[in-house]
Amino acid sequence: MAEEWVTVRHEGWDVVGEDWEPARTADEVARDVLAGVEAEGDGVVVLLHMWTASAAEALSGILDGLGDAGADLVTVADLATRDLSTTTDPAVAAENPSPG
Repeated sequence: MAEEWVTVRHEGWDVVGEDWEPARTADEVARDVLAGVEAEGDGVVVLLHMWTASAAEALSGILDGLGDAGADLVTVADLATRDLSTTTDPAVAAENPSPG
């Protein structure tokens, strides 16, 4: 049996839309995500669950709000190359020494 080793890097998230709550509306999810992104600042990772109706319905409003705020949207694959040692959060920087 062949074994394959895969390196996994946990990216984590900074803002959770709490979209799994059945009573939450798309407007509530969008409002909370945008407020969370504003509070956290640059480099924020947002967690949404696309199996919920509220998240799917909130997505266009979230993307519009982020675009209006000048956000640069990236994929998880794009995050793999970021240097977390340069973050302004001392705890995150300490856990992620410079790769060079």
